[in-house]
Amino acid sequence: MSVNRLVANLLSCVISLSIPIGAAMLGFIWIDQQSPARPQPLTAALCILVSSFVIASAITDVFRCCIDTIFVCAFKDLEENTPPKFMSSSLRSGFGLDSATPSGPKISGGAAATGSSVELEKA
Repeated sequence: MSVNRLVANLLSCVISLSIPIGAAMLGFIWIDQQSPARPQPLTAALCILVSSFVIASAITDVFRCCIDTIFVCAFKDLEENTPPKFMSSSLRSGFGLDSATPSGPKISGGAAATGSSVELEKA
């Protein structure tokens, strides 16, 4: 849980800061190049910074919901199904699960035919 929250917070910080700063810098440069005599490209850049921060934080909230949903669904699948039924092979390898592992106890051919519990315990 803590790794999930740490990754979500780190990505949220990076996205919420880098996109607005980059957009404000590009806006400042573009407005300054369009008309160098105009005295206030900084005001426009600040407006771009604030509006892009609001938009970027909304996008990161949606991204956090996606991360939490995948996290909860993956652990619910692990809880309900012994070999995970709905996980993709890349998600299984991310969790360290072998996708080729069969479910249930290993039963040898002789034990299944005779039904002996001693042979089941040996297998």
